[in-house]
Amino acid sequence: MRAIVLVFCILIMVLSCAPYKPARIKLNGGETIDVTGKADDGYFVYKTPNSNSQKVHASDIDYLEMKNNRNEISKFKYLKVASKNKYLLMEEEIEGRVSLYIITSEFYGDPFAAGMSRLQSTIVNHYVRKEQNGKVVFLSSNHFANDNLAKIGPSFFKDCPELVNKIKTEEFTKKQIEEIVNYYNQNCFVN
Repeated sequence: MRAIVLVFCILIMVLSCAPYKPARIKLNGGETIDVTGKADDGYFVYKTPNSNSQKVHASDIDYLEMKNNRNEISKFKYLKVASKNKYLLMEEEIEGRVSLYIITSEFYGDPFAAGMSRLQSTIVNHYVRKEQNGKVVFLSSNHFANDNLAKIGPSFFKDCPELVNKIKTEEFTKKQIEEIVNYYNQNCFVN
């Protein structure tokens, strides 16, 4: 019995450490490096086959290519959010006059009763940036208690009255963030 508990504890410790993932780093100077690495508080810590751990600051990285939570190769960027003074690693979903970025977090909860399986919850936070000013703004989350779109959306998209009206009348909801960004990019841009 002790052996089973020991193996279980070791397994939990190993799984709780953020693993190094294969990635391609594109630096601001144009250099590309194939590595295994992980995000770590404003840095990307990485190893190459012939080196020890190294780190590069978020401000020196143009973008990263690595697998997302759906196991697909995707583009990630370190961006500063307008309300925070630190870099966050975000997956780029849409690139355009308004770009859409996401941060996905997965949570596991204990069951409420014996015999139930573990509960998994995935929260997706949506961030947007207009190419002319570069500020990254938290727009919405799929969390049930988040109503940020109704508060932030009309001011962020104020140069597109049709889209603001669609948000206010709930023709577009927080479940349709990609559609909102695509609508803006296709119908609303003003020079």
